[in-house]
Amino acid sequence: MCPILRSILSGAVLPCPSAKTPPTIGLGISSPRLLPGNLSHIAIVSSNRSTVVPTRGLVIHNIGGGAREEDTLFAFRQTGHFRFGPI
Repeated sequence: MCPILRSILSGAVLPCPSAKTPPTIGLGISSPRLLPGNLSHIAIVSSNRSTVVPTRGLVIHNIGGGAREEDTLFAFRQTGHFRFGPI
C-alpha cells in the first residue's frame, strides 16, 4: 500500500480481518488493492449487490474514468480491509 493510503487508513479506521468470502466483506468496508504495475488503489463496498453473485457487494472506485460502481470486489489483489469508525 502506498504511504499516503497507509497514513489515511491508520487514523480513523478499524482494521477488519482479511476475507475472501462475500458475507464477511460488507457495506462500508474499504478495500485497498494493487492494480497491475503495483499501483495502489482503494474501493469501498456499496449496499448494492452483484447480479452474478447476489451475496457479493459492488464496489465504488475511480480508476481514471470517473467514479463507478462495479462488480470488481475480487478483480484485483487486496492488501487489507478497513471500516471507518468513530474518531
